[in-house]
Amino acid sequence: MKHKSRFEKALQAPNAGQALRSLVLELGAEGLTREEVYKVFEEFLLNLRQTEQPNDEKEDLILDTMDALTGWCHPDAQLLKDK
Repeated sequence: MKHKSRFEKALQAPNAGQALRSLVLELGAEGLTREEVYKVFEEFLLNLRQTEQPNDEKEDLILDTMDALTGWCHPDAQLLKDK
C-alpha cells in the first residue's frame, strides 16, 4: 500500500484524529479527488482489519475521517468539499 507509512505515522500522533484530517488535506493537495482519498482510506481500513491485532480506537478514527469526506458530519467539519 502506497500511503501505509503516512497512515501509521498519523495514527501514532498525539492527536491522531487531527493528523488523519491533515493527511486528507495533504492527499488532496497532491491532486487526489475526494473519491480517491476515500478509497485510500478504505484500503488502509481494510488492511487494518486484517491485522492480527485489530484496534477499535484506530478504526473509529479512520471511520470518523471517512465520514468527514462523505459529508456525514457537521458542514464545518467536512473535508475536501470542493474536490
